[in-house]
Amino acid sequence: MEVYYLENDFLKMEVLNYGAIIKRLRLKINNGEDQDLVVGLKKPKDYLNDARFLGACLGPFAGRIQEDKILETPQVAKATHEKAPHILLHGGDQSYAKKFWVLETICKGATPYICLSHTQKVNNKGDSNDNNGEVAEIKTIVTYSLVNSELRIKYHSTATLPQVFNLSNHSYFILDSATDLSEYELYIRANFYLETNARLLPTGKLIPTPGSTYDFRKPTQLGHTHLDTPFVLDKKCQGIERVATAYCKKSDILLEVFTDQEVIVCFTPKEFPGICFETQGFPDAPNHSNFKTIRIDKNNPYTQETLYKFSMKTNPFNA
Repeated sequence: MEVYYLENDFLKMEVLNYGAIIKRLRLKINNGEDQDLVVGLKKPKDYLNDARFLGACLGPFAGRIQEDKILETPQVAKATHEKAPHILLHGGDQSYAKKFWVLETICKGATPYICLSHTQKVNNKGDSNDNNGEVAEIKTIVTYSLVNSELRIKYHSTATLPQVFNLSNHSYFILDSATDLSEYELYIRANFYLETNARLLPTGKLIPTPGSTYDFRKPTQLGHTHLDTPFVLDKKCQGIERVATAYCKKSDILLEVFTDQEVIVCFTPKEFPGICFETQGFPDAPNHSNFKTIRIDKNNPYTQETLYKFSMKTNPFNA
């Protein structure tokens, strides 16, 4: 297992070749101290047994999805159609978070970045009448860049056979050293969130956020609200936009989330402080006709861009 280091005038970062994991991210404070910005484990080898996907790249399908929808070939669908529905979380046994990635490029300097790649091979178990038993190859490159006080994440994936796809990052952000997030103010630009069942699979129903527990359209103190919620973002265009913020009064640190994705899953675990902003497409999309499904093939690569911007501000929402 390898650890790679990036640093500029604002941020320090450690990345693992296992899971393309963001092991550590720290903000340089004016008084010479650093503030941890993500939850991490002490030793790289500890991530081999981590069940929380700390800082990892999630794929080939982030979130929960029924197994037979992963590879959209007639053979795989036929082979699994009669089985009881099995839910995969963040890719299941093939999760990119549990694979070793290949270092493509690392660049130091004022705007350092690192590129890691992972190639997934999926056996097509069908008969020879369709695709001749080909093996699907899906190659993903993730690029982490430090640009001033921003962490920028870019994904690019290609597939030799049709594949439903949905990538994200699973960093648990923290903005202080408190034992909970009760003093955090949260903003999410979303008029709807997705209803989920007891197994946390979306039902297909969109619930209006106004008047609900999940209305964060104005900065709202998080308190002890536990989130494991997919929000449908109110985006104005296809490009990258600011869609969420978190502000900690104790540290005066503001986190702004920008993305070109349509959904953000906010997750705050009960066991420790931290908040995930999982920017992605619709979870379990192939099972719901009203959800947009992301599909890639030879002619349609997958791209995504998300950035997390950090700054020190006093009462930023009242400025």
